[in-house]
Amino acid sequence: MRPHHAQPRAAARVACDNTEGMTWGPTLRDGERTLVLVSDDNFADDAVTQFVALGIR
Repeated sequence: MRPHHAQPRAAARVACDNTEGMTWGPTLRDGERTLVLVSDDNFADDAVTQFVALGIR
């Protein structure tokens, strides 16, 4: 297996402290794969549910 390094398309700060799931998303036009991460709020008032999509080369 070859290592793949993710490079951000744009600088973004994402605080994702409770990642509970991930799946491969669609392949982009330039050939990159997308990896989708999901975290939930655990019913906490100070947390949010998030979906984060990463482009993987």
